Amino acid sequence: GVRLYGLDGSSRGRIALRDSAPPVTPADVRLFVEREVIDVGETYRRGIEREYAAVEFPKTKSSVSALMVDSEGLLWIRPPASSGALSVPWQVSHPSGELRASVILPEPLEIFEIGVDYILGRELDTGAGVPLLRQYRLRRATPR
Repeated sequence: GVRLYGLDGSSRGRIALRDSAPPVTPADVRLFVEREVIDVGETYRRGIEREYAAVEFPKTKSSVSALMVDSEGLLWIRPPASSGALSVPWQVSHPSGELRASVILPEPLEIFEIGVDYILGRELDTGAGVPLLRQYRLRRATPR
């Protein structure tokens, strides 16, 4: 799970998560390589591939692949996606640990910022070899 703490270091509870996590596959490793190549450039591909070939990956992914706090103070938790998944459900919780929502987002989206009415991030177009800036409209269930 995810343990919650206040800014003063006091414990604020725990958010339970699924115990199971998908396995790390060769497709996952290829995606790691492609994302890094897009970040640093095609010139470095061979070196990146050598570095990843030398890494011994765990058998399964972590139960959390990303954590974000949005503009409203809510915690967004991204579980690992299965290989080939097109989308992934983020769990949105209040700082007390109470589940507020589940938001399904594209799997390749790397979130930079979650505002009051938008989600900003990038998706890597591995086919074209370029990062794409994406902004999604967010409609919250309750008014601010």
